[in-house]
Amino acid sequence: HTADIYVGGTRQMATVFDNLATVHRVLEVLEGEARMLEIFAGAAGTSIQLGTEMGMSEDVDMAVVSSSFLSKSSVGRVGVIGPMRMNYKKVISTVESVSRELGDRIGS
Repeated sequence: HTADIYVGGTRQMATVFDNLATVHRVLEVLEGEARMLEIFAGAAGTSIQLGTEMGMSEDVDMAVVSSSFLSKSSVGRVGVIGPMRMNYKKVISTVESVSRELGDRIGS
């Protein structure tokens, strides 16, 4: 069983995180494909995970909002990574909308 991870929007990180050290830490997490798979594997449905809840060795100002969708023969996840102060209501709505659209387009 293989898994693919697609990352986009990393250029915007410098504008949403408070300091460059946090941006570097989040990019390290993104570069570790196995780490991202672990984060998503620990989630079901629509979920919110904060830095320490994702098994981070240190406290990182990072949250992941993700939602699952069905593709033809498997389950996928779409998510947003941002600072813990993000607008959760807006991000949850967006992630669920994209998840539904992906499910509709590739699930049938």
